[in-house]
Parts: sequence; C-alpha cells; structure tokens
Amino acid sequence: MDLSTAEVRDNQTGMNVSSAGLGVLRAKIIALREPVILTDEEAMSIALSTPSVAARIPKGCVLGGGDAYYSDQVVAGVICKDGSNPWAIEINLKTGEIVDAETQKTVDPAGAQRTAREFLDKRKRGLVQVHNELDALCGPR
Repeated sequence: MDLSTAEVRDNQTGMNVSSAGLGVLRAKIIALREPVILTDEEAMSIALSTPSVAARIPKGCVLGGGDAYYSDQVVAGVICKDGSNPWAIEINLKTGEIVDAETQKTVDPAGAQRTAREFLDKRKRGLVQVHNELDALCGPR
C-alpha cells in the first residue's frame, strides 16, 4: 500500500488492486487526512440560522453561494429576484465566524461560532471513530 495515495498495488503484476473493501479502506485513510473544516453547506446553514443574517435578507431574496471561494472561507451573497445583490458575507470554514464582506465587521460572533463548533465537533468525533475502525482493521499504527 502506498501511504501517500492509499492505493494498493500487486507487486507481482505491478497493477493497482481494487475492490469494494479496499475502496472503503482507502476512503477512511483519506478522510483522516482531510482538514477538519466546515463544508460549504454547513457554512450556509450556519449563516441562515444566525438571526442577524436572516433578518437582513429582504423578502423575495435568498442567500446564495458566491463566485469567490477560498481554502478557508466561503463568500455568500443575498440575491434578489430583480437581480440586485445588496450585500455579501464571508464565512470562515475553520471557525464559523461570519463577517460582512464590505465592512469586515463580525456578524453575531457567539451564535455562529457555537453552531460551527457543533458541526466541527461532530466531524472530529466521526474521525475518531474512523481512526478506531482503521486500528481494528489494520492494527495500531
């Protein structure tokens, strides 16, 4: 097994070996390497569940993902039926912090970060479970 890619190769044939079981094992190994950050969907959910963000969305408008994404944040904007885009926010994928894209002022820091911690803690618990499953399958590393 190549630990850098989590691929399994048959040394006699030189071919990569694949099976459903190896695919599951490979996915678990790769999952352990992923950074523990919010998904775009979780970031949007946090924004929509933050009262001060929801209150700023005019009737007939929606909060949608923007065109600008960074490795540690997602940009979302209010999009209205008339095509206007009155404001946008940036959501930090590591902390859940929401800032107004124009002013860079934090929006409801306590509520957004509390919700983000819940998502991130759930992800961390899942990774501990994956780690334990790999230990059971392969032995401790």
